[in-house]
Amino acid sequence: MCEVNLMDVFSISIATGALLAGGILKGATGAGAPLIAVPALAALFDVPTAISIFCIPNLLVNFWQSWYYRSNQKSKKLVWGFAISGAVGVTLGTFFLTFVSSNVLDRILALMILLFLLFKFLNPKWLLARDIAIRLAPIVGFFGGVLQGMTGLSGPIILFFLNAMRLDRSEFIATIAVFFTITATPQIALLLKFNILTPNLSLLSFLALFPIILGLPLGQYLAKNWSAKKFDQIILCLLFMISIKLLLA
Repeated sequence: MCEVNLMDVFSISIATGALLAGGILKGATGAGAPLIAVPALAALFDVPTAISIFCIPNLLVNFWQSWYYRSNQKSKKLVWGFAISGAVGVTLGTFFLTFVSSNVLDRILALMILLFLLFKFLNPKWLLARDIAIRLAPIVGFFGGVLQGMTGLSGPIILFFLNAMRLDRSEFIATIAVFFTITATPQIALLLKFNILTPNLSLLSFLALFPIILGLPLGQYLAKNWSAKKFDQIILCLLFMISIKLLLA
């Protein structure tokens, strides 16, 4: 009779629950899934393993959302300038990884986010004008990609920028999903090149897709009756949680 290892069952249960929760958050907001899933997987295994397990779901789920919400891309220049420059940034960031302390970057980024949140609190009606945002998009996308390559976490600067524009939920998801799809592609290629994404981890990454898929429709259902103000508040809460995580890392 085969004995069941309770620790393995516990680890699988925690990992599955984290991926499911990440899927719910992704379905509701279009972002935030790595904030839940990657730290949980890293605690169970290690950071490279966590990134490898999450890479295929990250690519496929964002590809699906970018296709589903494609009609909500109100500015192709914003979306694609943002995403393509992000792909360049993530490639360079991966090579810069060995030269710069990620801990220093994490803390600088966390302080930037907290200052932005304080500014938003003191100036609740402030809005980044769309024409200015379109001009800034390639620059922000590039640095978001660099951070993704160097730290595995581009969400803070991306959420920071898109929240400042006050995009509605559909345009927000349409924009951020394309960015994550385009930046995930070179990241996976580099993980394969450096033999971090092994055949076994590729299989686990594929299996990790299923709990996220189960969570997506639940998140979409929960978000149906959200007002623009409610969505904005949730994104700001995500930013605050990310900043605290970066400071404590």
